[in-house]
Amino acid sequence: MEQALPRAHFLEKHGAQTTLDAQLERVMTAKIQLQEKSKDTLMEEESANQKYLAQLPDTSATGTN
Repeated sequence: MEQALPRAHFLEKHGAQTTLDAQLERVMTAKIQLQEKSKDTLMEEESANQKYLAQLPDTSATGTN
């Protein structure tokens, strides 16, 4: 595609002038970072839920729900 644009300039790290390979790498890196952030967020939420549940009184011995 780059070769199809005769007077185009594709230079690294300059927005629309990046190569297609560089743009793909940026997208893939961003996806990985989002996935890792999502995992971290889920782990934090699970930890917070466990802490909350640990603070609740134990009602299993009394038979109340």
